Amino acid sequence: MSKLSTSKTTLLTLAFLVLSHGLIYCFELPVKGGVDLSSNFCEYRPAHFHGGIDIRTGGKVGRKLFSPVNGYVWRIKYSYNGYGKGLYLKDSDGLIYVFGHLSRLNDKLERMIWDYQLENRVYSFDNFYEKDSIPVKVGDLIAFSGRSGIGAPHIHFEVRDPDNKPLNPLTNGFNINDKIAPTIEFVGFVYQDNSSVFPNGARRINKKAVYNKFRRAYILKSAVPLCGPFGIRIKAYDRIRKNGPDLNIYRARLFIDDYIYYETTYENYDYSETGLADLCFDFQTAAEKDQYWHQLFIPEGKNFSGDKSQYKRGGIFDINSEMNYGLHRARVELYDAAGNMSELKFEFVMIPPGRMFSPVWVDDTTCYMENRLNNKYIDLKKIKVFGTSGKVKWKQIEPRRLEKKLNGDYQFTVHSGRKKPDAIKVVAIGESGWAFSDNHFILRKPGDVKYTFTYKLVDGGILFNISTRRKIVEPPLIKITFDDGYARELITSPAGDGRYAAYFRNREITSAVIKFELFENGSDSPIISKDVSIFHAGNNPDGGITVELGNLSVNCSNQSFYSPVNIELVKSNRRFPHSKSILGRVYSIGPETVPLAGNIELSFVLSDRNQDKIGVYRLNKKGKWKWLKHTRTSAGIKAKTGYMGNFAVIRDTKSPRVKKIYPPDGKTVNTSYPPISFLVVEDLSGIENHENIKVFLDDRWLIPEYDPETELLKTYPEKRIADGRHDLKIIVSDRVGNSRTVRTHFYVNTGKK
Repeated sequence: MSKLSTSKTTLLTLAFLVLSHGLIYCFELPVKGGVDLSSNFCEYRPAHFHGGIDIRTGGKVGRKLFSPVNGYVWRIKYSYNGYGKGLYLKDSDGLIYVFGHLSRLNDKLERMIWDYQLENRVYSFDNFYEKDSIPVKVGDLIAFSGRSGIGAPHIHFEVRDPDNKPLNPLTNGFNINDKIAPTIEFVGFVYQDNSSVFPNGARRINKKAVYNKFRRAYILKSAVPLCGPFGIRIKAYDRIRKNGPDLNIYRARLFIDDYIYYETTYENYDYSETGLADLCFDFQTAAEKDQYWHQLFIPEGKNFSGDKSQYKRGGIFDINSEMNYGLHRARVELYDAAGNMSELKFEFVMIPPGRMFSPVWVDDTTCYMENRLNNKYIDLKKIKVFGTSGKVKWKQIEPRRLEKKLNGDYQFTVHSGRKKPDAIKVVAIGESGWAFSDNHFILRKPGDVKYTFTYKLVDGGILFNISTRRKIVEPPLIKITFDDGYARELITSPAGDGRYAAYFRNREITSAVIKFELFENGSDSPIISKDVSIFHAGNNPDGGITVELGNLSVNCSNQSFYSPVNIELVKSNRRFPHSKSILGRVYSIGPETVPLAGNIELSFVLSDRNQDKIGVYRLNKKGKWKWLKHTRTSAGIKAKTGYMGNFAVIRDTKSPRVKKIYPPDGKTVNTSYPPISFLVVEDLSGIENHENIKVFLDDRWLIPEYDPETELLKTYPEKRIADGRHDLKIIVSDRVGNSRTVRTHFYVNTGKK
């Protein structure tokens, strides 16, 4: 662990703590009184880690911050976004301490920055200072908490090493009182092969973890049956107080059959790997549900310094031999930064591929089930047979009609005549409590069947889901046709009553998919046909791919992706905000559940000669268009994006609005140092920086302190002003040059003669 300072005078508390991760010095956090956290180190943010801890301030601004070390002011950075007002200190060892979202600095620093801003007519700046030019000592008041930049009122605090690498503050000297072990809510299983699907028709299933007081661990109630290579993910969090905010864990370790398969520790990271947050956490679930699940394996493309695994596929349970079949025991250990540990224990059974039993119908009502040789590897206990007719629910066939043979085979009979079921399913039961639906039989072919056929791009492949109102039909077939003429057929598998699924992934095929067809079993004519444009990206022989549709071309290099994927470009038919201002069509580039390792480039060809006040936008999760930086080309406009989604070229012709000006026009205030505030409402291209907002009081420029989230601008006169009339001029503009000027006046009457 890093020692935060060699100088004894920097120690507010000279104490040693022995934790699970070593022997460290202990310091005071930069606030006095109780400490509560709202975010922890390395928590998930889209495309980056949270680089420090967030200290709660009860929704208020103005909490005092004190220097935790002897050192000097190294950097001060002000911006409308990000950390807002940020202060950076360095100590004698070169470690960096960051304080973000401040409301103001101490009086000395505030005056220095105030003078700099007025002299240079700027709000935003990024200034560095020479060593010891602005010294600070332990316990010095340095700043006050606020809500500048992004987020509600809180204190963002970081520790970085001399190479500017973020360190976990809670394991590098700034410990907190935490006696609560992490909580484990769910464990998930994600198939990693090219074809497997779970009985729910998905590539992943989740199981609820239950705490068992007797075993002092979280458990699953029964073993989980699995049929292919898989990775494990967990939904878990830490808390430092009862009913407190959910925080990130510090360390996770996965054991299978007492061998450690995977370990990750959130101790530090390099900024070059911050984008790997999208792989440390399950990006698909984060994108779709705003839930943050830890992936306890190393997916392709992930090279995070906090990961450890002695296995080639990094925590993925693979099938390398018959020895991998059967029952296995797994254990997950989770630690917080204080050393508290929670444990999850469960079992899973790896079922050999294919059906467990080979059925032979002796006659119309009797079926002989031949036990497969590979079943010796699993803890098979018995089978249950169920029948259904029409809309009747599945009903178990009487035990007397099911006979187990000495060799492990089974034989069952069903009713004949009117009581004969339309369909049969066989469910295998394991000694460890698992259940697996193995065989389905159609005894009476249904009449006309109507199907619904959908697909979804997931895990670099294509997941197909078919549904019908019938409980069970013969599994339909899917045909995939590629643009080079190659075709591939898939047999679907049951995924619940009236539902079937199949998954296809082949990273060796780089041709585009142009058509999907659905066939009833045994039919040569498709019942549903879909024309599609799905492209393979990430490992193209030419180093990338360019996809074109309408007036948009999308350029993707292989380096844009962590692993090979399928992408789809379509014209969206949804209704969108600012629809009358959209030039052409809105294009959807998907799936949005694919994390990007690098930017992709969008090039729009524009036929409209009037290209004034246009920009490229992406629709965010809140349904608002967000501006993308772009460049003009001879044919139109070009932009880069680090996310999939919906994109459009939009013309913004509306000027920002100025509302709720204080002091009100023509009114009188009784102070010679009146606060000046107003709202700047901009709905589309947005306010970029202080150049877009200019405030003049009696023709003197004022510092424009603006919060884009609340849309509130606050400022003050440069110095106290005299009694009488004062003129206020406000000029606001957006990114494309729409401008508005507002003039008001107010009076000052302090009552002094």
